[in-house]
Amino acid sequence: MARGFGEEVQLAPLVESLKTGMVQADRWLALYEGDWGRSLSPLYAAASL
Repeated sequence: MARGFGEEVQLAPLVESLKTGMVQADRWLALYEGDWGRSLSPLYAAASL
């Protein structure tokens, strides 16, 4: 039941994790091993608020 307060924006990462079985650390590790070429530099940009 939607309350109309926009909670879905905050809950979207949780819902995605439940669907895929992956948490943010898993996604970052996959990027580190793949697209980021084992470099941590892109992680700083990805993790910035």
